[in-house]
Amino acid sequence: MPIRRVGIYVPRGGYFSTLIMTGVIAKVAGVEELVVTTPPNKDGSVSPEIAYVALKLNARVFRVGGPQAIAAMAFGTRSIPKVDKIVGPGNAYVQAAKYLVSQYVGIDGIEGPTELVVCADPSVDPGIVALDVMAQLEHGSAIAVIITWDEKYLDAIESRLSGLNYLSTLVDGPGDCVDLINELAPEHVTLWGLENLVNGIRNAGAVSISTPSAMIDYIAGPSHVLPTESSARWRGALSVYDFLKPVVYVKAINRDLVSDLARHGASLAVREGFSNHAKSITEWLLTGELDKSS
Repeated sequence: MPIRRVGIYVPRGGYFSTLIMTGVIAKVAGVEELVVTTPPNKDGSVSPEIAYVALKLNARVFRVGGPQAIAAMAFGTRSIPKVDKIVGPGNAYVQAAKYLVSQYVGIDGIEGPTELVVCADPSVDPGIVALDVMAQLEHGSAIAVIITWDEKYLDAIESRLSGLNYLSTLVDGPGDCVDLINELAPEHVTLWGLENLVNGIRNAGAVSISTPSAMIDYIAGPSHVLPTESSARWRGALSVYDFLKPVVYVKAINRDLVSDLARHGASLAVREGFSNHAKSITEWLLTGELDKSS
């Protein structure tokens, strides 16, 4: 079943792409109501891009940001309705607030800061690789790692990244790239000229194959809301599954099959010491209620 009401946090700066990358998926999943909170501009307005996307999504937008916006969506206020799940990126304070309210509402995860690991074959233009890194570092508190096995090639990349904060390492060969990526479990991975390595990568939010990671940020298809801080070891990109929840149904439809199954169930209950569990099953078998159901 779709989650009924979802809250989306859109960070300061008019990141309308975040609203697209979360709200569209939620609507596809069948979410009935979208509640959007975003810090207003200095004049109190919402960016026209966010307003336009919200209109297309039939979402309600509230001009509030920071931890207080997360609290408002988690518990409800006079004007902001309580939601069932909160998704979206934000600064450390926003993510801390999501963590604190996660016992009351669902959350997508603790998102950020953004991460990129680049593994590049020396045959690839170092300028393209450097631009991939520079793009992710535009986020400010981003983490970028460059991996290759050719020292001169690494120097060529780094010469284009003067003044930027990033990490780099030399490995013995392509296989070491895979091992290091799986250990780091980063948000973004770009394999430049190394498509043959993709099947070995188990822990990554999104893998770009000889394609700038910025394509995923905007238009490639997957959501750009991705696991960070090594959480790619157990979860992936935001998808329709994040807005759906299973509801199971059980009905007895055949006395012979159900009777045999129920006896096993009663035996398990006795073994665990739950006598009334067992009795509720055995008494049900003796009455006519099973036949009425089936």
